[in-house]
Amino acid sequence: MTRREFLKYAGEAGLMVAVAGACLKLPHSGQYVRPPGAIPEDAFFTKCIKCGICVEVCPSHALDFVGLTTDVKNIGTPRLNPRYGGCIAWKEPCSKCMDACPTGALKKPSDIHHVKIGNALIRKEECVNCLMCFQVCPIEGAVRFPNPNGKPYIKTKDIPSKLSDIKSPLKPYIDNRLCTGCGLCAHICPPHCIDITPQHKKRAKE
Repeated sequence: MTRREFLKYAGEAGLMVAVAGACLKLPHSGQYVRPPGAIPEDAFFTKCIKCGICVEVCPSHALDFVGLTTDVKNIGTPRLNPRYGGCIAWKEPCSKCMDACPTGALKKPSDIHHVKIGNALIRKEECVNCLMCFQVCPIEGAVRFPNPNGKPYIKTKDIPSKLSDIKSPLKPYIDNRLCTGCGLCAHICPPHCIDITPQHKKRAKE
């Protein structure tokens, strides 16, 4: 190896070490909805070894990996992705991702109904009033429909058809005091007008 080649390779190696070190010091973005049972974000990043087991065992395919984005620090960590599915843990007994986690980054709670991983928001201007969000939501009352004459409707059978017409200005909305962030509504929504954001992240005013 010539001196020039040695200096070239040494320089490249040094650059890689510097980039890796800088990535570890980057603040996490906190923009991902983690699987149920995820410990606080700072500790989660330290514990998660990016093994992918939680993604593999998810029966509803609701989890995938953070890809190559500007948030370099979180590449390879698991997140909820409603494009592929929603978490069914609040609908039927399921703790596969938590049971499979080898490091404790995901911890099984004593009661999943006390766990909240995100918030849902319906973009009303895109909603077509199909009301499918009502049908899949595992928490009664989390999805609501305005009632001009009283309390909001929480069941589709009670909503007058004239109010839920596709052209109606009235649209369903989410009560995030009850919503768990499971993403089932966002996954099934035909116009894809439901966003799921992390529980701790501030949302635009509804």
